[in-house]
Amino acid sequence: MVGTLISLVNLTELLSMVLGGSFVDRIVSVGIFTLTSTSIDTQARWIADAELDARPDLVRTMSVAPPRGEGRVRLLEIPGVDLQACGGTHVKNTAEIGKLSVARIRSEGKRNKRVTLVFS
Repeated sequence: MVGTLISLVNLTELLSMVLGGSFVDRIVSVGIFTLTSTSIDTQARWIADAELDARPDLVRTMSVAPPRGEGRVRLLEIPGVDLQACGGTHVKNTAEIGKLSVARIRSEGKRNKRVTLVFS
């Protein structure tokens, strides 16, 4: 089921171009529902700043960088779904998030999409 979520999220941009926004919103909503209704334990671990520099794929936000200066950075993993640098508070498992729905998906450029979620 988690693999399905990843496939749906990766197809968002293509589907948006071909099918239009409302259909894509529904597909993303299904993926989010799947993730938040499946209790997947998150895992935190630490890597050195140098290793983070060598793996730029771990930082996916363009405007917010993970906290540095202590020689290490915390990573948060949702096994089978995502792994990236984390500088904030996070849930112990995905079921703690609760019910979410997609309010809108907006293009912020060629590589960026802004997804607005609301708690339902």
